[in-house]
Amino acid sequence: MPNSSGKLSPNEKDDIRRRIDDLWRNSAKNCPICGSNQWFLADHVVEAPIITEGVRGFGAGAYPSVLLISQPCGYTIQFNAVALGVMSGGASGGVGGGVAGGGVAGGGVAGGGVAGGGVAGGGGVTGFGRVGGGSGG
Repeated sequence: MPNSSGKLSPNEKDDIRRRIDDLWRNSAKNCPICGSNQWFLADHVVEAPIITEGVRGFGAGAYPSVLLISQPCGYTIQFNAVALGVMSGGASGGVGGGVAGGGVAGGGVAGGGVAGGGVAGGGGVTGFGRVGGGSGG
């Protein structure tokens, strides 16, 4: 489970890498944009907000996700954090359920996820080479 700002520990990131490797079996793990097989996992769990009629933004709920990013070009694959077992589904259960009250302990994207030090902030990403290549840091 990520900390209060949505940041994943090194052990959690290693577990996520193994889960992704277990799921990503039937292809070369190459980026569809640049062809590279060099990927890194962002340090934070992020949220994709749900847009509903009359309610926009974080108040409408969100899907917590982890980001796998192509090292050379930045192409990003988003994995649902609930489906990967990184976060629980909450009261409503299922994939993406139970995140309407603030998602990643109030951290999410605006409170310290991507913009606060993850991908866009320049710090907080750790390369690990190919997904199947294990951990590099």
